[in-house]
Amino acid sequence: MIEKFGDRLREVRLAAGMSHERFAQTIGQGRRTVMKWEVGETQPTITPLVQIRRIFGTDLNWLIDGVPAAPSNNPTNWGRYDEIWRTVCQFCEQAGFEPSDASKHELTRIWFDNDRKVRGADRKSLRRIVFDMALERHG
Repeated sequence: MIEKFGDRLREVRLAAGMSHERFAQTIGQGRRTVMKWEVGETQPTITPLVQIRRIFGTDLNWLIDGVPAAPSNNPTNWGRYDEIWRTVCQFCEQAGFEPSDASKHELTRIWFDNDRKVRGADRKSLRRIVFDMALERHG
């Protein structure tokens, strides 16, 4: 059993195959902030914890207290987030502009947050809306 919050957080980040920088951007935090959480200097507020749960499918009881997660049929979501991230990056490249990673993460989060609410043709509309936002902000 992993005893410390920071060690459990590191496990989540490494399981996602992310650097401190990428993980921090994904949850809307700074790299040094995440590093401080991992070494136990500080603790996160509820907002980034909710982001971690939503994006990576992490059980907050386990992450905060080390209590083993109850069996769940819910798949982790970080794979879908990463898929959307790659699509946003490809679109930006094809459109001929290079927004900051923070901007790309913002667009990815908007898409990701709404992705599960729509199906089929509506997903194409959502994709178009996100890409229109990207062009409007950076084009």
